[in-house]
Amino acid sequence: MSALYAIPGLIWPAAGLEQAITAQPLPGLSALLSAAQISRQAPQSLESWLAAQFGAEPQTPWAALRQVSESPANTDGETIWVCADPVSLRLTREFMLLDGADVLDLQAGELQALEQSLNENFADVGRFSFCAERGYLALDARHADKLASTLSPLADVLGRPVAHFQPQGEQAAWWSRLANELQVFCHNHPVNTAREARGAAPLNGIWLWGAGRLPAKLKAPARSVAGPAHLLAGLAHCAGTALQNSNSLHAADWIVLDALIKPARERDLDAWLKALQRLDAQIFLSLSHKLKQGQLDAVQIIAPGDTQLTQFDIHPRPFWKFWQKPASLAQIAHLLSEDPAKR
Repeated sequence: MSALYAIPGLIWPAAGLEQAITAQPLPGLSALLSAAQISRQAPQSLESWLAAQFGAEPQTPWAALRQVSESPANTDGETIWVCADPVSLRLTREFMLLDGADVLDLQAGELQALEQSLNENFADVGRFSFCAERGYLALDARHADKLASTLSPLADVLGRPVAHFQPQGEQAAWWSRLANELQVFCHNHPVNTAREARGAAPLNGIWLWGAGRLPAKLKAPARSVAGPAHLLAGLAHCAGTALQNSNSLHAADWIVLDALIKPARERDLDAWLKALQRLDAQIFLSLSHKLKQGQLDAVQIIAPGDTQLTQFDIHPRPFWKFWQKPASLAQIAHLLSEDPAKR
């Protein structure tokens, strides 16, 4: 029996980790890393890595996969779905940056009003709908040729210069024009005017990504998977595998943990270290015990990231060597840092 854990954000994306980690008790991670074989591969986002594990196409139709997990009855294999997520755009001295729904604190009434207005003014494009903080566009069939483009996942853009993530491909100009029109529309909408009047973060854009039709059949990478429902539920549905509740992480044998993504993206080292300590207590310590006791044949930890994908392969054999010492905090910092100076 083996287990795989995908942990985006595990590799700290900035300098200063070695100095900060010295007072952090991480007994589970220390034991695992001391017994790990480590390989570093080309950078890969969590979304693209997940798609590959399920045998999905490189241009994964995340909108259709996400939609089928939230509204199974409304998703078929013909509709072209596009993620149309509300975002907050802010201009800094050098760049236009983008924040997601976690800073917006969206209200149901705001989304209902925005949805109605979008459908009245963009009927020729398709039909918009919102589910909690996530949005969808059911693209009009006349625009099927627009799929010949690459749209960046929202997670790749959060907190980063928007100019670096513009649409690419044959129909890039059409998507860019639509995004600009949506930005102007949202900026001038009464919902946004009211938000700005009360000092809330502006709802002044819609990020379009993940366009495509629902795949007919995918291949499950494991008998059961667990993790963020908005990412995994559609993949699991199309692969015919069980999606475990996120509270039952030890019951699945293929697990995505997303607790480190936000603090790593925001360069919040204190929050990142606290989240890492929680993972150590909840996950890593148990895994090291199971390996020592022979309850697991192997553990694989995958850390997708912007500059590299790091893979840790851990087997029971090193745990039998009584002279094998747990990794020191300095060694952990070295292994979890993407700072080239530490290589």
